Amino acid sequence: MKRGLLIIALLVLGYGALPYWSAYALGTALRDGDEKVLAANVDWQQLRANLGEDLTEVAAAQTDYSQGLRGLLLARLAPELIDAGLEAGLTPETIGGTMRRIREIQQRNTDAAPTPTNDEDDAPARRADVRYAFFTGLNTFRISLAPEGSDDVVDLNFERQSLSWPLVQLDLPERVLAGLTK
Repeated sequence: MKRGLLIIALLVLGYGALPYWSAYALGTALRDGDEKVLAANVDWQQLRANLGEDLTEVAAAQTDYSQGLRGLLLARLAPELIDAGLEAGLTPETIGGTMRRIREIQQRNTDAAPTPTNDEDDAPARRADVRYAFFTGLNTFRISLAPEGSDDVVDLNFERQSLSWPLVQLDLPERVLAGLTK
């Protein structure tokens, strides 16, 4: 009896810890530009589809049908262009390569800069504050992040798929989406 309860308790703890581990692995992979870990911790097809829907809504809201043929062409082509851009640009290879390049540039700038005098100067320039990190359903998990000193919240939504918890949706702040149209 006690052994059965112990096994059940360990399974529940493991279930509760897995999305946190997936989020940690994703953050580490982003920092390091690790394409293999990025590929394993993101459902790229679903992420592109969800982000494509959001961007298509923004484009549709900005389409001016009174512009005649130009407006009609934009309305027809925008979803296709958005999907093609996301398909080409939102991959583990492009994200991993971009993150590695950013890290190389930061390292080069750090090497050229004077040595910091205390630990505070050694901190990253921008950090994200975790505003929320918990289950939103039995098979869904959300982490809400905001850049330090900002009210703009980015929601990272994870979904259980077998024993893994990949990122499936990225909810950008309204201000960011609105800025895409300017």
